[in-house]
Amino acid sequence: MRLRDDGAGRVVITEMGGEEVGSIEFGVPDEWLEVGWIELGMEHRRRGLGVDAVRLLEVEAARRWGVKGVRAHVPRDVGLALYFWLRLGYRPERSRGDEGDTMAVVREWS
Repeated sequence: MRLRDDGAGRVVITEMGGEEVGSIEFGVPDEWLEVGWIELGMEHRRRGLGVDAVRLLEVEAARRWGVKGVRAHVPRDVGLALYFWLRLGYRPERSRGDEGDTMAVVREWS
């Protein structure tokens, strides 16, 4: 798997054969990597590609921008999305107020 930065706040997720399987919207407004969404084609789900892509993006963000962690914005009405982030070790961020139809989950490195 590879991530290709499109230069517009999005990385394209590709498999080793070069097939595009999804994308991740992100930004680095401060010392945190902010993930707006992650998307995989239906035929590429449930294979661990999303987990691998997030882990690669975490490593790249720490190396490239020196971020201290990742904050992801999760739709409140999509329990599967929240479960995805919780399985990766992210936790709801209590210090941020109501963000409308999304909630923030964070993972800070020590």
